[in-house]
Amino acid sequence: MAWFRPRYAKCPCHVWCPFTRLLKTGVAPVLAALLPRSSRVLRSDRKRGECVRHIRRLEVIGNVLPHFQRQPNLPAPDFIDKSPSKTKYADSIVEADTRVGQIMDKIRALGLDKNTLVIWTTDNGAWQDVYPDAGYTPFRGTKGTVREGGNRVPAIAWWPGKIKPGSRNYDIVGGLDLMATFASLAGVKLPEKDREGQPCIFDSYDMSPILLGTGKAPRITWFYFTEDELSPGAVRYNNYKAVFNLRGDDGQQTGGLAVDTNLGWKGATKYVAIVPQIFDLWQDPQERYDIFMNNYTERTWMMIPIGQEVQKIMATYVKYPPRKLQSVGYTGPITISNYQRFQWIREMLQKEGVSIPVPTGN
Repeated sequence: MAWFRPRYAKCPCHVWCPFTRLLKTGVAPVLAALLPRSSRVLRSDRKRGECVRHIRRLEVIGNVLPHFQRQPNLPAPDFIDKSPSKTKYADSIVEADTRVGQIMDKIRALGLDKNTLVIWTTDNGAWQDVYPDAGYTPFRGTKGTVREGGNRVPAIAWWPGKIKPGSRNYDIVGGLDLMATFASLAGVKLPEKDREGQPCIFDSYDMSPILLGTGKAPRITWFYFTEDELSPGAVRYNNYKAVFNLRGDDGQQTGGLAVDTNLGWKGATKYVAIVPQIFDLWQDPQERYDIFMNNYTERTWMMIPIGQEVQKIMATYVKYPPRKLQSVGYTGPITISNYQRFQWIREMLQKEGVSIPVPTGN
């Protein structure tokens, strides 16, 4: 699940809050309690206090709970050595549980619980290459890779009287979909132009039907990207996943299943040569068995809809050109061939789009 940080306005908690914009519409209170990261500057207990005051004052809050679980973790003094393993990461988990409980208690005390949606989730998979000051995952890969270990994350939604207690859902849902979901619940239409008046598009779907139990998720496809990719490094279509980007490779270069610090998001660029790896995530969620060589001939047809989905998203780059990267990173040398290729890609997108041919084998 790729996390989405809208650039609208700031709430008093010093983090980006998309709901300041929604508040101006006069809509009912909507609370999105997003818990992705750790706070290395603002003490978590202070931030929790500001969250509670913000709830009391505006009854609208977004992305403002204590930001835990990011290296280096800094649990508050009262929580040091409170976890069974007595590590900074585990202590932060204990603190996170406590802080969430305090904010939930305040929501109930103010009588806002019947009209408040709370969502708990995280922005990416476990950052295993900074272990032990990091998360852990049963899935393959780590943060910064297109493997499930870098993208598949838990999420909990709470809305008394609206969401059935104890219900579960396994549809394809991502953090990107929070924006359209919140806008739908608030009765607000997402903007079609950015601040400069240029056309913009949100890769976001309204997921309120699965939250409220009234329907299924509209998504059947998920695209996995690393920092500089325009064509996806992996594509999921229903239960099948095609992997092109091999960054990390489960740490095999360091032996066994170790995760080296340069094999995650800092890892070298590495792609398949001819055909992608194919995994059935329903049968093989850990991506252990590439079915290309054993029963791929029975699944060849899957590359047709996957290729069509890639073609659709590539076509959007003409009307909605990619924005400037949000952070600085090295993507290799600038070469004459890359300059020429860039112009050729623009022309091809405008004429006929991009397609991935189905491999025919030998």
